[in-house]
Amino acid sequence: MALVGVKTRIGSLYFDAVFKTDHTSKITITEHPVEVGANINDHAYMNPNEVSLEVGVSDSARGTGGYGSGGGRSLSAYKSLRKLQERRQPITVVTRLKTYRN
Repeated sequence: MALVGVKTRIGSLYFDAVFKTDHTSKITITEHPVEVGANINDHAYMNPNEVSLEVGVSDSARGTGGYGSGGGRSLSAYKSLRKLQERRQPITVVTRLKTYRN
C-alpha cells in the first residue's frame, strides 16, 4: 500500500529532493546437511528490512527541513544525520512506499 502525499523523512528531517530509494527485504532458509542427498530445510526467517536513500539538500532553498543553522543547510543536514546515528536510538524512516519503525 503506497502512502499517498507522504514526504520522505528520516526521524524529523525532511529533504529538498529524493533521488533514489532502495528497499530490501530478504528471507533466509535454513539448511541441514544429511548423510546422503541434498540438504533439507524446514524453516525460513525474515532478515531485518533495509532502506537506502539518496537525498539532496540545497543551501539556497528556503525552510529548515528540521535542520539547525550555521554553515548552510547541506552542512546542517549532514550534522543532523550524524547526530541521529550517534544517539543510537530507534527512529522512524518514512518513504512513499513504506514506513520503517525502529
